[in-house]
Amino acid sequence: MSAVGSPRDPVRVVVADDHPLYLEALSQTIERRDGLMLVATATDGEGALEIVRSHKPDVAVLDMRMPKLDGREVVRRLRETEPATRVLFISEYSGGELVLQALTAGAAGYLPKSASGDEICAAIARISRGESVLPAEIGNELAGTLRDRGATGTHLTAREINVLELIAEGEPATMIAERLHLAVPTVKSHIQNLYAKLGVNDRGAAVAEAMRRGLLS
Repeated sequence: MSAVGSPRDPVRVVVADDHPLYLEALSQTIERRDGLMLVATATDGEGALEIVRSHKPDVAVLDMRMPKLDGREVVRRLRETEPATRVLFISEYSGGELVLQALTAGAAGYLPKSASGDEICAAIARISRGESVLPAEIGNELAGTLRDRGATGTHLTAREINVLELIAEGEPATMIAERLHLAVPTVKSHIQNLYAKLGVNDRGAAVAEAMRRGLLS
């Protein structure tokens, strides 16, 4: 079993899901994983808020749709009181509109419930390091949503919008360069310009912030 974090400084995790069997299986997977420490679980949104505020974990793994408070509302409230806790959504729904809502609310990642235990644990580790997680299949749905909305932002150039859409699909800079017939340094420059214009420093936040500002509406 490979470690995904330092044994001396494990990633502290809470999980909230209203499906008992899934919650139990995911909890056991995290407990067995080197570098991760499960500190609490909950079965609804109000319970999720309580355990995050009590335990102040590094990462909260939340179901998107839960009783009492849905995942988006939990994240919105946490951004005000527990901004250090990063959120990974895991949901059986992966439509572009729902993913967009999750990112806009402040999530750092989004995975389908079909993801394996290894994929989920790896995503938790990445998110704890400040990265964002958005699998290609979900990114494709998200990019489609952006296109359907007629993305024409007033402060982003047409090329920057092209790059933003491919970022949403989960493409690395090398692939973006190939698809847009650009040099890799040029693509990286566009990405940095996007981050600077939007005041963000990662991919998921760039897409969410562009939508929040109405640049991709």
